[in-house]
Amino acid sequence: MVERKSELEFESELVDYISKIGGTRQWQKVELHTNEELWANFKRILEQNNQDKLEKLLSDQE
Repeated sequence: MVERKSELEFESELVDYISKIGGTRQWQKVELHTNEELWANFKRILEQNNQDKLEKLLSDQE
């Protein structure tokens, strides 16, 4: 029988799993209230994880 979990339980377990296989904890709870904040956070994580491949920081349009 398959165990049913709430969305929050599933999300929490997924974040824990991803953070363990990546070697660093890049997933963290951040209070985001607008689409602009969501995209800015995504851009920050993308730049942080690809510093060795980027010649400069990404523009807002990229």
